[in-house]
Amino acid sequence: MKVEIIEPHGLCAGVNAAVAKALSLKNVYCLHELVHNEIVVDELKALGYRFVDSLEEVPEGERVVFSAHGVSPAVRRLAEKRSLKVVDTTCPFVAKVHRAAKAFAGKGLDVVVIGDGRHVEVKGIVGEVGKASVVGSAEEAEKLHLPGKTEIAVVSQTTFDAGEVGRILEVLRRRYRVVSTAEVCTASKDRQEAVRRFDGDALLVLGSANSSNTRRLCEVASCRTFRAGTMDEVRSLDLRGVERLGVTSGASTPERFFDEAVKFLRNVPRHVAIIMDGNGRWATERGKKRGEETRRGSRLVRGARNPLSYRLRVFHGELEASARRGRRAHEAFRQDAQIENRGFRQKPGAFPDDRTARRSQPFAFEGS
Repeated sequence: MKVEIIEPHGLCAGVNAAVAKALSLKNVYCLHELVHNEIVVDELKALGYRFVDSLEEVPEGERVVFSAHGVSPAVRRLAEKRSLKVVDTTCPFVAKVHRAAKAFAGKGLDVVVIGDGRHVEVKGIVGEVGKASVVGSAEEAEKLHLPGKTEIAVVSQTTFDAGEVGRILEVLRRRYRVVSTAEVCTASKDRQEAVRRFDGDALLVLGSANSSNTRRLCEVASCRTFRAGTMDEVRSLDLRGVERLGVTSGASTPERFFDEAVKFLRNVPRHVAIIMDGNGRWATERGKKRGEETRRGSRLVRGARNPLSYRLRVFHGELEASARRGRRAHEAFRQDAQIENRGFRQKPGAFPDDRTARRSQPFAFEGS
């Protein structure tokens, strides 16, 4: 299997700055996850971070970190009221969208936010204007109803699908006069375009399931797609039939995890189609004896003596070693009528053609 790294990938500038600032602190509270990546979150928890969903959970006067996704003005006012010491790691691109939405609302325009209404970034943008409509697809844009409005302002979630943003804008411009700054951030756009250009058999996107930019990369791919957020998930991937695998990562995925995953994938033997357990071991692991069988999970794995000379195939989840070489060796041995063994010469006819007789009749040697 050929493993290709898709560029660009990995941490964007906004996330990198947020993580660097957060790692300089210890024993603080953080409103929501700093970034949507379980590896980063676990590291921060090890530093004493306590993640909360509401500022009401933070004792008065304590230090609190605002995530890279941004917060609404109401949240900032509550933090001030509770005398909280705020460390703001909002992505500069997200902050720019907040300012644009606020400026549009100040002009009396109805604001439409393109994105996922459940995402904390979108909630923060909506909170900036008090009232806004959220649309997540061209179909929703067709159904948008703004009575008496002929002109609207449009902004977007920074990690949304760039192609979908374009389709939604096309629908809205057909129905209204649109003033828009809607676009995804450069990092998200570049990563999505790189994935669209990839023409291999399958794509692996490294990133967490709750990461918006990671999900978008999976959605825009034109080939079979996998997602993995940890090394255990990478090891459990079913890569049967994949000859050319592209690997990329979301904008909140640490580079060290990316490097570790790529190294692992490039060391998987070509003839192994599936990793059978979560410990990084496969059928041809070092030290396994030929013919050794080990129960792993619900599957039976048969070891191979030599990965270059034994071809393993997958059949209903079981790796079976070919016995062709053994049969050829046995046939050559059977046809050899003069084999030396400890000074004795083998009697002709010791190997009758009848298989049943051969199984029941022992070896016969002269002098015995």
